[in-house]
Formats: sequence, C-alpha cells, structure tokens
Amino acid sequence: MANTGSALLPVYVFDPRLFGSESGKSQLWGFSKTGPVRTRFLIEAVENLRKNLTSLQSELIVRVGKPEDVIPEIARSLQSENSPVTVMASKEAAFEERRVENRLRKNLLGIEGPSGPPELKLAWEGTMHHLRDLPFNPQIGTPPVFTQYRKIIEVSSSVRPELPSVTQLKPLPPVEVDTGRMPTLDSLTDEVYPQEDERSVLKFKGGEDAALERIDTWIWKQDLLRKYKETRNGSGTAEFSSKLSPWLALGCISPRRVHANVKKYEEERVADENTYWLIFELITRDFFRWMMVKEDTRLFSWKGYSQRANQGQRQRGGSSAGTSWGAARDLDFAKVPASDEDMQNLAKWIKGQTGVPFVDAGMRELRATGFMSNRLRQNVASFLIHDLAFPDWRAGAEYFESALIDHEVAANYGNWAYIAGVGSDPRGGRRFNMVLQAQTYDGDAAFTKLWCPELKQIPAGNCHQIFKMDDSELEEYGVRLGINYPRPIAKVKDFKYGKTDASPGGGKQFDSRNNRGPHGKNRDKGRKRR
Repeated sequence: MANTGSALLPVYVFDPRLFGSESGKSQLWGFSKTGPVRTRFLIEAVENLRKNLTSLQSELIVRVGKPEDVIPEIARSLQSENSPVTVMASKEAAFEERRVENRLRKNLLGIEGPSGPPELKLAWEGTMHHLRDLPFNPQIGTPPVFTQYRKIIEVSSSVRPELPSVTQLKPLPPVEVDTGRMPTLDSLTDEVYPQEDERSVLKFKGGEDAALERIDTWIWKQDLLRKYKETRNGSGTAEFSSKLSPWLALGCISPRRVHANVKKYEEERVADENTYWLIFELITRDFFRWMMVKEDTRLFSWKGYSQRANQGQRQRGGSSAGTSWGAARDLDFAKVPASDEDMQNLAKWIKGQTGVPFVDAGMRELRATGFMSNRLRQNVASFLIHDLAFPDWRAGAEYFESALIDHEVAANYGNWAYIAGVGSDPRGGRRFNMVLQAQTYDGDAAFTKLWCPELKQIPAGNCHQIFKMDDSELEEYGVRLGINYPRPIAKVKDFKYGKTDASPGGGKQFDSRNNRGPHGKNRDKGRKRR
C-alpha cells in the first residue's frame, strides 16, 4: 500500500475463510481449504517475509480478517492525511480470489478523500511467461491440449529476465499503524497438526530464505539437476526432484528465478534433457494457469471443461447442494451423491488403508507431511477415480487442496480433471495399473515399506502384489490381512513385466512412462459408468 508513491506500507491479511472454521470448508465435501501442514508453512513464510522486510528498514503489517474489509480500513487511516493512496496486489485468476478483488475494489470506492478514493492496482505474477508476452489471448485462445500449448509457447514467447533482488524500499508512511501479531496455528485452525515425522522427504520450512537455500543445495551444491529427468518420478528421498513447488505455490520464489538458475546452470555446467525437463515442468505449471483463465468456473464442474461425462465413474444422480461456482440448479456444479460404501472407501483412501500398498504408502506420506511425488499423485488419483469408482473426482481434488503443502488451485484441479477424463486429455482420462507403477517406480519397495512398515518383511518382489499370496504365506512374514494390514478394497490388475499399463479404455494399452496411448472408450463391461 502506498501514498503518493513516496511511502510504502506492506500488508498481509490471513483470511479466516481459508482455514479450519466452518466458513473455511471446501465447497462440496467439507475438507478444510487449508489443512494444518500448509497453514504452518504459510505462517512460517509470512514470518520470514516480515524478517526480511525489517532488514530493509521496513515492516509488514499483519491482520486476520477479510481482505476486502481490512485493507480499506488501513487505507482510510492513510487517506486521512490528505495523501492519495494506491493499493497494490497480485492479480488472481481463480473465481473465489477474483470475487475478493471485486469486493475490495467496491469497498475502496466508498472511501472519500481530497484526492478521491484509493486506487486498486493488480499486477500479474506467478507464471514463468508473463501474461503480456503470450502469443494469444488466454481467455479465448489457450490451446486445449498441453502439447499444442508447449509447441506454441516455446517458439513464440520468451521468458523475461529475473528482476534483481530488492536492496532498498521506500520509507513507511508517517502515520503510525499497528504492525499486528502473527497468528498462531491454533488460532487459525482447529485441526491437529501431525507430529513431525522423521520419514518426511524434506523438512519444508516456509519463506524465501528456505526456498533459496533449497535452490542452492539441490541445483548447485548437490548438482542434482544433472539427472533430474531420470529421477523425477521417484519417491522417498530429497534428491529425486527439486521439491520447489511449495515455495512456488506461495510466491516465496518466482518461476522466473528457477528458470534463471536453470539457464545459468546450462551455461556453466551442462545443457541437456535434464535441464530442459525442469523448464518443461514450469511450462506445464503455466499451462494450467492459462486454462483456468480460459475455462473459469467450468474447471470445478463435474464434467470439467471438456464437458465429457467421466468414463471412470458411475452415472451421477441429482443433488440439491449448490456452490458459489454455479447455480444450485446446475447439477454439474453440485455435489454428486455417494453411497455409504463410497464414503467408507474415501475415508480408507485418505488414511492409506486401501490394502493396495503403493497407494497406501503415498496417502500416508501425504497425510503426515503434506507432500507426495507427482507420480504418486497421478496414481492415487487414478485409484480413487477408476479403481474405486468414487462418484465425484472433486472429492479427491478438495482433499488434496486441504492436505498438499504446495497446493495451487489451477494445477490441482486441472490435474484431477485430466486423470478423470474431463480436462485437457484428448484420450479421455488416464487409468494407471497400480502394480506396474509400483514395480517401475518403487521396484525395491523401499518407499512402500517406509510408509507401510507392516509389510517390511515381505520380499520386494511380492510387496506390491500381496493379493497373490495366500494368508498362510503372508503370516510367515508377519502380515495378517484384516488385522494388521487391510484387505484390498478394490481389485487391481495383475502385472508381469513385458506388458504395458492399462489405458482408460481397459481394452487397448498404453505405457504411462512415455505417455503414448490410444484414443478410445472404456470397454470394461464390469464397471458402471456415468
């Protein structure tokens, strides 16, 4: 917030509608929008921002409340000094955030002063390619498929240089403003924070300082960018991937800073498919943001923005529950009815009690640490949608929104829609073979046994296919199904090396490792579909 451009007052507002109170629940399935792990990470990030601003002889004003109410109140106190005030903030793309922007603009217009009401200026940020540098209007021209977008953006757009770090800020305004206390975790959410788990792949700490340390360690000191493409799908160690996504999601670092480090690495060390692949991931991240700009609230509808009924789930019935995304009369924006068995399966999926080891390991890691590899995210999503046939893919997306430390609305909902077959996949969704995926990306079962210690004595070759072992054989390894490890709640397809992963059609095949696959409809006669 600035008055006459001669002073600057940084402000951060914690919006209680995003946390554990009743107003902070997800639209359809009632999860907290921001779970305790991400809440703590956010608090740490704001604390670090305050520290860094103090080092620049500035300050961070912290409040808890609705931004559209809190910010005009502060602006009014500055306006009273007969100086024009400008409110500056990042421009958001998602519906709920845009609604806050509109309310803020309206409330600012109600402030009278000699120079008129405070002006609201919104700046685009958060993407590697700037909005103004796109070769198309994202509201109408974003290509519907990622490959099309990538080919266009790599030829027709460039990444702006990273801005230099700030070394000096404008002084604080002469009006005294209470800096405010940082909220505690308990004051924002009534959910219990899980105990620190030594199995966590990384001790994530919010803030710019920790983000820069991670860049320095992973890219430069450990030189791990050199083999990123071959290790990125692994789970269980800090080395396999950059794990910069939590800091990118909060804006602690920018995509352009990551891009600049990759380009510097290519100049000083090596440029190959590994370095390109990290930039490729940033391009993917941008793509989902532009798709949200284009599709708006359709991203949250049951049919997604492809407007295809999900092939992997049952035909939906009616519901009277409406959301802020669409009118209650529009069933595509309403909650899809789920049976008692569906809800039991959802609970087991969340707790990592499905009886499918690779899935259980991933879900237990997510619940305890707020993180899960991208490969595992695709697998557990596929399992909920296609193997459990849960009637509404958005239940999984909403749980991820609550649990993931690196949640970004566009990427999260866009990826879930993609797996469900109602997003940007021309093949109509992705169904992964859990056994193939586990044997490919956790062949020694080290990750699975880390998070499912009940299975630690089972040989690696059997760990991902315990359903092939009889009860007496399992007992020799200390496993008693239904007692110390759950029986599988869904039948997963057997797999032997030499076969390929199953496509959403079940009849033809595709290999998820190279993303080649068929077009075609689901021909699995035993599965009810929408």
